Amino acid sequence: MQATQEKVGAMSTKSRNVREYEGVLSAALSDRDLRSMYEQSSAVRPAIDYVSETVGNLSWQILPKGNKEVESFFMEPNKDGDDIGSIITQVITDWMVVNRCSVEKVRDRGGKLAEVLIRNPSEIRVKYDEFGKIESYRRTIDGISYEEEYGREDMIFQVFMKSSWKKFGTSILQTIANEVIALLFSTHHIGKTFTSDEIPPGILLLDRLSRPERERFEKKKERDKDQGDLDLRLKVLWGIKDGRWLDLKKSFKDVQMLELRQDIEKIVFRNVGVLPLEMGLSDKTGKTTAREQMVISIRRLSTLKRRIENLFNKFIIPDLVGNADVTFNLRLRKEDGDIPFSDLRSMVADGLLTANEARYELGYDEKEGGDVLYPPRGNTGIPVSVT
Repeated sequence: MQATQEKVGAMSTKSRNVREYEGVLSAALSDRDLRSMYEQSSAVRPAIDYVSETVGNLSWQILPKGNKEVESFFMEPNKDGDDIGSIITQVITDWMVVNRCSVEKVRDRGGKLAEVLIRNPSEIRVKYDEFGKIESYRRTIDGISYEEEYGREDMIFQVFMKSSWKKFGTSILQTIANEVIALLFSTHHIGKTFTSDEIPPGILLLDRLSRPERERFEKKKERDKDQGDLDLRLKVLWGIKDGRWLDLKKSFKDVQMLELRQDIEKIVFRNVGVLPLEMGLSDKTGKTTAREQMVISIRRLSTLKRRIENLFNKFIIPDLVGNADVTFNLRLRKEDGDIPFSDLRSMVADGLLTANEARYELGYDEKEGGDVLYPPRGNTGIPVSVT
């Protein structure tokens, strides 16, 4: 009877742990939590800053060249001292942290676009009409009595990774948090050692005991293990003269914590899209070549570059020039050395770069029709325009 009760108790403990795990995993983090995670993590902050600053530092141009009014606006997009690189960096950071950005469009008395200002997306509330379409925006600042209404044309509100089942999608940091929580629960005995008396690293050496004494000792160990649902069994060697405690010089816990930290860093880097080498860590695999690293970097930059280009060309350029055929373009470049011609040619053929992006790296002028991203070689389909 007692064994049955112990078994039921152990099962209920496991069920409770599973429910607790599922509850934590399914709970959405608030914007404040996500920002704290960004500001306080030595893995998250450098990774996101590296990506946002890399794209923000790309050179840019207005096509066709010679449009001084548009170029002047992007040289000084507001009176706060921001350049367009700073605007881009803030947009990408907000995208990656809270999965959305908001940019206010300030107009002069004549209704012409005069400035763009980055706003905290957590302060923006979206108002929808009866058909579920965005009607207007309202900015509310917590802690002070301030509210301001914006029309659709006066606020750029963009969700980075949308989903059909969630209005504002899921932040990259939420995904990272879910995976880290899963990792921590899978190694939950580490947390146990921080909240209860842990067995010090070592082995208990015992002299000969009578059979009844030894059986009572083993049963007590099993009960202690089952109550906590943790594998904290004491390591025992029997039949040792002059029984004593044998200390182990290196704690397995220390090794395990180091491995856990490395696992968390891998989770962060993979989700943000950076390489360990870019974060100043050595790549132990030894399989990543310089060209593969460059391709990964360019692929990531190309995706963000096009998102920024689409943002500006759709919401800012028309306010400056109307329906004129003018576009904002970011230019990929490599500052630490030239990219071999053969690599550039392969990247164009593989659909990673446009012909004009490759020509730019080589120092050549653009050619007509060169801003087209072709499908990877071996595939068929209509070329996709970059702009």
